[in-house]
Amino acid sequence: MNAPNPRRSLRATLAPALALVLALAACAGGTGDERPATSTAPAAGTATTGTTGPGEAAAGSSAGCAGRLTGPDTHRYRDDAGDDDPDLVSLDVYRRPGATGCPALVWVHGGGWRRGDKAGRTTDRKAAFAGELGAALVSVNYRLVTPGGDVRWPVMGEDVAAAVAWVLDHADELGIDPTRVVLLGHSAGAHLVAIVATHPGLLADAGASREDVRCVVALDSAAFEITSEQVARSELFANAFGDDPATLADASPTVQAREHPGAIADFLVVTRGSPARLAESEAFAAAVTAAGASAQVLDAGDYTHEQVNTELGVPGEQVVTPPTRAFLEGCFA
Repeated sequence: MNAPNPRRSLRATLAPALALVLALAACAGGTGDERPATSTAPAAGTATTGTTGPGEAAAGSSAGCAGRLTGPDTHRYRDDAGDDDPDLVSLDVYRRPGATGCPALVWVHGGGWRRGDKAGRTTDRKAAFAGELGAALVSVNYRLVTPGGDVRWPVMGEDVAAAVAWVLDHADELGIDPTRVVLLGHSAGAHLVAIVATHPGLLADAGASREDVRCVVALDSAAFEITSEQVARSELFANAFGDDPATLADASPTVQAREHPGAIADFLVVTRGSPARLAESEAFAAAVTAAGASAQVLDAGDYTHEQVNTELGVPGEQVVTPPTRAFLEGCFA
């Protein structure tokens, strides 16, 4: 693991809350990894809950970092992964040539903890979106679950934590401001960024701290609080986490936020689907708020699970991009 490295002790005061957008959109059913729908997207997303969060002011301090990012430059972030494929413990850095002191958006892909890659089909769009915001993009791989294999919780959480700690430790050479590191994940990746930011042990074991994460955007996770019933009905969850109640609690961001308040990042939680799925996101946001941070839940309405990810950053998109952009600008300010 990386040796501890002194980092920021001051959290910047963020501007007023992200504006709420129109009225509550109707929820669509389903909780799985659906493919993108062919129907017309809704006109706008709806922020449905939470306390005040980062504001909408442009991140002027990042102006010199804005523009087209180059890369990727690939780095291995841990050397203690045994005989596992080294690509699974690597990350790609996209950055503005010559820029320094830029905020960083750390992207963690989804895929049910069992598939996906840091160079997935939306990564180029994430890099373009980060460049528009004046941030570097760091796209992270992590070891994937295989039925009957050695990879299950907490391996994937430890990997993402190690990647974040590596970015912090190498911030100067990457041109990154270590006080403005934001995590972004979709689906299983949304679970991983949420647990890394709420579980006090993951980043601590990697030589960092929860306080080193400025903000988190979690795109449509259904794993904020993992239950025995969920494991019993889903092979996906059973393979990733097993069935021990203590392990499930250890892997649950809602439980960790509730049991370990303080030093938790501000959150934007994007959700859609069934009322139960929305309620799980609301419960997580409430736990984050009770822990002393801010959290907002954005209902993406008729979007599918995939669209929440694929539509982010698309020019002219009006459901997830404007609220996410406003939130990130506040985080990067």
